[in-house]
Amino acid sequence: MIYSLIGFFTGFSCFWSVKELVEQEKRVEKGWFPKNPKPK
Repeated sequence: MIYSLIGFFTGFSCFWSVKELVEQEKRVEKGWFPKNPKPK
């Protein structure tokens, strides 16, 4: 039970991160936020 909950939350956070990265790219393209001129 505990392992399945840990796996669920890990998978959910990974999918959420990918979704958020795609949305951030769209916001930069729209001009809502500036691009990072010096990426790490």
